Amino acid sequence: MKRFIKAAIPKSPVFRGTMTGLMLYSIAVVMLVKYVPHFQGMEAKDITATTSIVVGLIFAFRVNSAYDRWWEGRKLWGQLVNDLRNVCIKFDLYFDVTKQEKIDFGLMLVGFACSLRDHLRGIKTDLAAIGLNIGMPETDCDHLPLFTASKIFQFVQSRRDKASHADFDFLLLDKHISALMDICGACERIKGTPISGWFQSSIRIWLSVYLSILPWLLADEFHLWTIVIVVFAGYFFIALEFLAEEIQEPFGIDQNDLPTDRYCLTIADSVRQILSSVPDNMSELKELSAANHPSVK
Repeated sequence: MKRFIKAAIPKSPVFRGTMTGLMLYSIAVVMLVKYVPHFQGMEAKDITATTSIVVGLIFAFRVNSAYDRWWEGRKLWGQLVNDLRNVCIKFDLYFDVTKQEKIDFGLMLVGFACSLRDHLRGIKTDLAAIGLNIGMPETDCDHLPLFTASKIFQFVQSRRDKASHADFDFLLLDKHISALMDICGACERIKGTPISGWFQSSIRIWLSVYLSILPWLLADEFHLWTIVIVVFAGYFFIALEFLAEEIQEPFGIDQNDLPTDRYCLTIADSVRQILSSVPDNMSELKELSAANHPSVK
């Protein structure tokens, strides 16, 4: 229950300040209408019902558009997990390589996931932290996921002679390795296509006007209950706006963003289990994941 309440309240101080301001404003309106003779509420029950429905529809569209972006990101990372698992299974099955080559290949796959996660956050991955050294300083490469994917291609290509049926086995891996950059490009499309600023601004203006008028429409009839009704309505709409703003950029480290750190750990565990030779010493990756997402174990 405590976790549910915590998740339902945005952490932003702007949210708390807005809700406090709305409550004080509602109290002031009720006091003016109730105790000051020259102030009167508005007789507009039909307007209240109509505008509430309109605001509800607008916010349904707003949250739905943001959630579509979040869900598409979730599907892409789920596909990434599956493709990397398939690459591991087929590489281990079809290629007769040494234990060290399995370690190197597994670290490349984990390195791609970590570099994609950090690339979408606008930071560079410390690949050395997971033991990956692929022959190029990070400062010389602006797009680490692209560089890591190319190294994975080169690694598999250079070991085709160790496959039982070289060309056929390579083709079986090729579609999964090619999918890595398809996923990267799709994630970049989500990140690089923000929701229209005009659309967000117009919704906030409409919401501000609605919440400013609402206490005047209710004060005569509901008296002190007006404060409760307005605060509840304000919480519902303002919290939805903050939620939509958070999930429309799903690759960060906010409360409701995708837990990409956890996905990277899942990939590392899968690679380790399938190849049976990837070292378990990835403390840097686990510490970073736990710091960004406390839910990561």
